[in-house]
Amino acid sequence: MKPKYFALVVGSGFSGSLLAWILQKQGKDTLLVDQSAHPRFAIGESSTPTADFLIRHLAERWGLSELAPLASFGQWQTHYPDLVCGKKRGFAYYSQSQGNSFTDDDLHSNSLLVAASSDDARSDTHWLRSDVDHWLFQQAVNSGTTGLERTSIRNATFDPVASKWQCTLASEDDQETQVQFRWLIDATGGSPGLRAWTGVQSNSDWMRTRTGAIFGHFRGVEDFAIQTPSYHEDLQNLFSGDDSAQHHVFENGWLWALRFCNGVTSLGFVLPEASWPTTLKAAERSAHWQVLVARYPSIERMLRSSEIVAPKGGLGFMRRLSRCSSSAIGKGWISLPNAYGFVDPLHSSGIAHSLSGVARIAEAFGGDERWSHNLLNAYAEDVHEELAWIDTFVALCYKGLPSFKNFAALASYYFVSAIGFEQDVALDPIHWPRGYMLAKDSSLRSRAESMFKTVSENDMGSKQLVEKIQSSIAPWNRVGLLDPSQKNRLAHTIAPKQVF
Repeated sequence: MKPKYFALVVGSGFSGSLLAWILQKQGKDTLLVDQSAHPRFAIGESSTPTADFLIRHLAERWGLSELAPLASFGQWQTHYPDLVCGKKRGFAYYSQSQGNSFTDDDLHSNSLLVAASSDDARSDTHWLRSDVDHWLFQQAVNSGTTGLERTSIRNATFDPVASKWQCTLASEDDQETQVQFRWLIDATGGSPGLRAWTGVQSNSDWMRTRTGAIFGHFRGVEDFAIQTPSYHEDLQNLFSGDDSAQHHVFENGWLWALRFCNGVTSLGFVLPEASWPTTLKAAERSAHWQVLVARYPSIERMLRSSEIVAPKGGLGFMRRLSRCSSSAIGKGWISLPNAYGFVDPLHSSGIAHSLSGVARIAEAFGGDERWSHNLLNAYAEDVHEELAWIDTFVALCYKGLPSFKNFAALASYYFVSAIGFEQDVALDPIHWPRGYMLAKDSSLRSRAESMFKTVSENDMGSKQLVEKIQSSIAPWNRVGLLDPSQKNRLAHTIAPKQVF
């Protein structure tokens, strides 16, 4: 282990390990530390076309040939069949109501399928994070990064004159090591552990999305889509709803279902913070889970033979998921997006947002040092606006409940943002004039804010609301969102993707 480094990256999840790998490839000695050890359970597993574009860009930009196959399901399976992932052809939403089995009609009034790929080979993926995070950590170490697990920061002091940190690291067996470095990079995923050294505080009161989740990985989860009346039609014309980021939407929340190729499925109930008990001890979570499952007959049928396999201690629980820090940058330190803040798992924005941060920070450190601080300051300003925009279009969907039709219609703000950004990234993977997820498009954001006010203050019928949303998103709607002739089946929504 060296006494001096360019950067100390704290947190060896996928984004921290990937950034450490890139910095090392740039010729900058990097130290990557984590309090725990791989492999370990993590949620946040659903990728998107945006994430695929960014993976492809990072692989080409920084010579990470090993990374490139992770940009599509087909190449991932060909190159890394033992690295567990799942096939994600798109997004599927199903309306569930208490005490009733799922039903649908010829117009698909109770379901919505939105394609994110044209075929299996180009498909997005679900990441078994215990595998993927571990693999990326190993790639970072193989590149020359010094990787330390079960290691924490005992003390850290920044010298603004010398522009360097002096840090004491402590191993699991309490052995101390002194290191110096220029940059502290927070990739902890929101842990407050670095606040003592950076001075950052929590700044989450402004956030409108306030949900919590109970979650785990299960075996024995039965297929759901085959129960639906449109299964064969969907399979022939679009994709199976089980090969998707599957959302079971009910009166005040939803259940995610993400299937991996090894027979494991990630499941999680997401409900408003106020719907959860103030405390839900580990021993109480299984019973609470069963109460939720029993409310919805089709979900209960899907899970009737399931058993939890992770995390080891039983179901995970977070009463509130949304969070934000007071700053994403300071003297000698910077945060990756997921360390700075997070909104909600709805629409799977987490992986792509984290990768966008990796891309921008890597670009700042990989260029002329005179411009790096300007680029980093711009990133820090942008990442707050991005989080605020994600909070807006996610909160809009929850405002639509308990009506599934309203929920699905309001999701259009997410889809026009995602589709527009995918087109921008396909043209230029690092320069985004409209911002990440169109966060700099003031007209779109203004219309979304106006719609948030409308749904907050008015109790209008679904037909009237859908018409208002159609008019609101018209300048960005290039794929027929809310077109009745599409019958809630969107087959062509993405920019072209190349397969490696």
